[in-house]
Formats: sequence, C-alpha cells, structure tokens
Amino acid sequence: MTKLLNNLSERSQIAIAKDCTRYEAWCNARNLTPIPASADQVEAWLTDCVNEGLKLATIKRFIYSIGLAHAMEGFISPTKLPTWRSHWSRIFLKLQALGTTHAVERNELNADNIRIILASLGDSPRELRDAALLTVASDTLYKAGELVTVCAEYITAFRDGSGQLRLPQPPDLQGSFHGVRYLSTGTMYHVRRWCDAMNIRSGPLFLAIGGRPKEGQAGFATVLEPREIGRIFRRRAKAAGLEGAFSSYSTRLGAALDLVRAGATVREVQSAGGWRTPHVIAERTRDIEGTTEALQKLHGKQ
Repeated sequence: MTKLLNNLSERSQIAIAKDCTRYEAWCNARNLTPIPASADQVEAWLTDCVNEGLKLATIKRFIYSIGLAHAMEGFISPTKLPTWRSHWSRIFLKLQALGTTHAVERNELNADNIRIILASLGDSPRELRDAALLTVASDTLYKAGELVTVCAEYITAFRDGSGQLRLPQPPDLQGSFHGVRYLSTGTMYHVRRWCDAMNIRSGPLFLAIGGRPKEGQAGFATVLEPREIGRIFRRRAKAAGLEGAFSSYSTRLGAALDLVRAGATVREVQSAGGWRTPHVIAERTRDIEGTTEALQKLHGKQ
C-alpha cells in the first residue's frame, strides 16, 4: 500500500507514506482491510482524526493520500465517488463544531488581479512598497514569513531587466524550498522604484512605514511582520475594487493557478512553490487541469 509513485518528490513520498502508515495502523487495530476501503470506513477513520484535534488542512491531505494509495493498487478511492459528498459533509460539520476549520474561502490574487491593483497605486512610499511586495510575492510564491526575510542583497539583476532572488537556506528547512526564484522585468521595475525611493541598498527589503514602531528582525526595527502582509493585500485589493476574502496566501494561490492555466503540471507547481505534498494544488486546480489540456490541443501547442 505504501508503494510510492516515481513522479512524486521525495518529500511528497515521505509525507504520503506517513499518512498511509497511520491509516494502516488504524485499520489493523480494528481488523479492517485498508484497501479497498468503503466510504464508511474512510469516514470513520477521518472522524477519529478530527476527534484527535487534527485540522481541516491535515484531513484534506489524508483524503489525498488515501486516494493516491487506492490508485496505486488499481482501485477507485471511495473519496472519488459521488456518494462521498454526504460523508464529507458529516466530517466537515464535525470540524466546524470543534472549531478546527474556517468556512471562509481564500481567493486568489492572480496576475490579472495584481495588474488591476498596480493600476490603482500611486507614487507614495507605501504604494511603492506594496507594488514591490505584491509582484515579488506573485513571482516567488513565497509565504508571508519568507517575504519579510527578503533582503536587497539577495536579489541579482540581469541585463535584460529581469532578475533572480535567492533566500539563504534555513538549517531546519521549514516551509517552502529556498531555491532561486525568477523575478520578471515588471517586478524588478517595482523593486527598483521602491529601493530608490527609500535608498535601500542592503538589508530588509520590505519595511514598515509610519505608525507605531515595529519589533523587527535581525536587528532591524522597521521590518514588516508576517501578519501585516495579509492586511496589506486585503487593503490593496479592496481599494482596487476586487471582491473576495484575501490573505497573504492569495498571491501564492494565484500564481499556482496561473502556472496550471499556462500548462504547468501539478508536480512543476509543487516544485515552484515548495509545497510538501501536491494535494493542495491538485484540489484547487482540479477544475482547470482538463480545460488547460484541451486549450493546448485547440491552439496546436501539443
């Protein structure tokens, strides 16, 4: 059951193997056959997981792992059947009752949304900063905690106007992979305008402006805090007339969906954004994967 697919990253294989091992142990303790499983059996396992205090994101990852394990053994997962909806409704209601999920759906800030926001911004320091922040976030797919660690010296400019960003590798490798990220010419333009306005040549790139003094990082007293990233994105989206529930995750999600619409595979998007497992990407892009392939064929790209 824990046989792994070769086209998954090593980290994905490890995460899925752990999920499957956990599920197998639950089944063995109850003398149940892990695969093929009935929808009732999977619901019972997930309900026990919810009762242990596990949150929505973990439960969804378990569903992905169980589905993949069934596929590897040549079976259709009960979570892929139309009848699974009623089982999932009961699990979700349990999650809500325990307060381990949020009903608000986070919306994407894709390239088109960001262009709309950029068109609404002026030349004040805050607006220049937010333009650079939005475009860097979109190009790199970085999380809020990673964005606030970006320093000017981590960016290399190229002759054609584009650039690259490399964050130092943290010792414990928590979060997404800190590899080299491409920065478009448009993003570099906004970064240069912001740096020139504030005379930033080294040190943290995204600084807090005005208001109460912020407790900084690495000795700097004016570095944005991660929680402020989401507030900035929400404020700028609302001012530009965009409707939805936005967060610091919205640029990450929007860039991932843009990549899939452009023909990238789930594995490629996973690598670009540093996701540990592909289940989040697969779930959010399920509706557009088929249309992407169809459009490629229609336009003669395949």
